[in-house]
Amino acid sequence: MFEPLLTGHNITAVLVGVLTFLLFVIFRVRKPAGYPPGPPGWPVLGNLPSLARNAHLQLTAWRGTYGDVFSVKMGLQDAVVVSGMDAIREALVRKAEHFSSRPDLFLMRRNNHRNGN
Repeated sequence: MFEPLLTGHNITAVLVGVLTFLLFVIFRVRKPAGYPPGPPGWPVLGNLPSLARNAHLQLTAWRGTYGDVFSVKMGLQDAVVVSGMDAIREALVRKAEHFSSRPDLFLMRRNNHRNGN
């Protein structure tokens, strides 16, 4: 029954995929010192599966767990969530020079170049 699936090339591809996945999980990139805490995420997907439905409720629950400033993984991209009036005021008013630019996102660059901007 499984003989056609277990050819030499298929077994090699499956083993390489499993090994790559395990290495990614074992040696995933650690957060730098001082980086906000956050929920653990899936390899490659990050926290996106948890945010698929009712993202606002999940973010509110994480705020209760991790505080007003926490981090999430949006796929391979890190994001810092700031909530609560005092934390937002500190980020946007008192430390405005740190938060005044936009992140460098691949999809935004791609769309801007395609539209001639």
